[in-house]
Amino acid sequence: MPAARLAASDTRYRRVVEPGPVELWVGDCVKRRAQAAFNLTGPEHVLTASDP
Repeated sequence: MPAARLAASDTRYRRVVEPGPVELWVGDCVKRRAQAAFNLTGPEHVLTASDP
């Protein structure tokens, strides 16, 4: 999965990927079926049209 899929809008409405811990889980509102955790490293990245 490209890190760009984890982008969020910052206070200036730019799409950015920030370093830090990420938790993902799959399931419904009652039970998590699968989960994973990882850490993004490196500087903040501002997405551009050339990002995947």
